[in-house]
Amino acid sequence: MGIDRDIADFFRTYVDAFARDDIDAVCRAWLFPALIMAPAGNAVREEAPFRDNGVKLMAFYRAQGMASVEGRVLETEILFPGAAKARVAYRLADSSGAEIVSWQHVYLLRLTPAGWRTAVSIADGETAAWTARGVSLGG
Repeated sequence: MGIDRDIADFFRTYVDAFARDDIDAVCRAWLFPALIMAPAGNAVREEAPFRDNGVKLMAFYRAQGMASVEGRVLETEILFPGAAKARVAYRLADSSGAEIVSWQHVYLLRLTPAGWRTAVSIADGETAAWTARGVSLGG
């Protein structure tokens, strides 16, 4: 139960960083190089290009009308000591609280001396959600 709570706390901090447009805090939540898996192909990013993409992603969310973001850990699974999988449900809402889009995201995490950090993101759910809305993710 302690690990589940630690991972949930990690994602609360991560989602809060996105909500505040705090790219420094978002980057601190990752291990580099970071692997982002998506249906169109995978991207391995060092911190500087990851940061640049994160700034663009935050601007994209705001351009879609995002006023708030919610993230809730649905499940965690310890894969090995110090390695875990987490499935997180996200919901972006406008200033009236109406849902813009929602999706599930899967992450692979590694426990470091500084706490849990994301190593891999599987973005298929987010890509599909934006496509269903008629918007290209990031564009």
